[in-house]
Amino acid sequence: MSANQKHILFIASWYPNRNTPALGNFIQQHAHAAAINNKISVIFAASENDIPEEKIEIVENHNGNLSEYVLYFGKTKSFLPVIKQLKKRDAYKNAIQKGVDLAIKKNGAPDLIHVHVIYPAAIAVLPLLSKYKIPLLISEHWSGYLPEDGNYKGLIQKNISKHLAEKANHITVVSKRMEDAMKQHGLGTSFSLLHNAVDTTIFHNQHQTTDNKHFQLLHVSMLVDKEKNISGLLNVMKSISTKDEITLKIIGDGPERKKHEEHAKQLGILNKTVFFLGYKSPEDIATEMGKSAALIMFSNYEGMPVTIIEAQCCGLPVIATRTGSIPEMVNDSNGILVNPNDEAALEMAIIKLKENLSNYSSNKISSEANAKYSLSAVGKTLDNLYQTTLLNNGK
Repeated sequence: MSANQKHILFIASWYPNRNTPALGNFIQQHAHAAAINNKISVIFAASENDIPEEKIEIVENHNGNLSEYVLYFGKTKSFLPVIKQLKKRDAYKNAIQKGVDLAIKKNGAPDLIHVHVIYPAAIAVLPLLSKYKIPLLISEHWSGYLPEDGNYKGLIQKNISKHLAEKANHITVVSKRMEDAMKQHGLGTSFSLLHNAVDTTIFHNQHQTTDNKHFQLLHVSMLVDKEKNISGLLNVMKSISTKDEITLKIIGDGPERKKHEEHAKQLGILNKTVFFLGYKSPEDIATEMGKSAALIMFSNYEGMPVTIIEAQCCGLPVIATRTGSIPEMVNDSNGILVNPNDEAALEMAIIKLKENLSNYSSNKISSEANAKYSLSAVGKTLDNLYQTTLLNNGK
């Protein structure tokens, strides 16, 4: 534990909660990593239909140095768009402030605010900075700034995001491409790369010997086709299904799952060579990784996929696209890279990896991943960031 332990307010735009349990799970892992050396209070707020307007329900969880405050506030009932937007903004700010008040009551005055994903957290954080006069770090995970995503738009979001970024002492990102995109949008000047973190007590090398005749691939995501290109992956599985005994298990859930299952059904591969498993806990995902030969991702764009990190910690080689931080994560010793949307190249990569699977050392893949992505490694990086930021601000 750090000799100069500080109280950090983690204010997250995304965080696992009872309605979306996988939302921002990588932010939760950062919280666990940061809590190795500092007191961390996570505050996250979300609206919920079943809660009366202007009411707030708080769910707390405390585990050592980590305190989590998830606040649910009632959805605004107004039918007037402007009034509805203003009331939603105020309800969100009030919920975050209530979480902060509770965190301070239990853990003392905060030394630093650490925002994860600028928007919508910025709505509540800007007044907090004026109130508490403490430094600000931002960790950005959102791909919306990238031109191929294009979801960073709207005057309100842009103005609030730029205002918060101007107040940040430093911003961490998941890829150099994200840094460049944020700079192009006028968001921040001081940047560094921060690795996602993995709980290696769950994701560790339990790789089983794979039968060369049967080759099981695994994909894990929220199944958003624009980003993950599930439809292209299914097309490749259709093409390859007649050539080798290769199967694909897909873990994940979301609004597009039924569409993908219907596509697989039309291709004649659903529950034959492709199996949709739905949402799974981290423990279940790790178990499936232990049964698989490789992880596969055919993304159009990415940041730093935590799924790849989890797979590597489990000793799995990875087939993925050259986008985001993936080229820095995957190389000839731990997998194969292909260009986005190149279905022919992906098919060749699958066959190549199957034929050369014995060339990949699960122990080497796992040990190298642990050195970079374990909670202790990322926790040390975060602690250094906090101490440097506070020192530079005379704290």
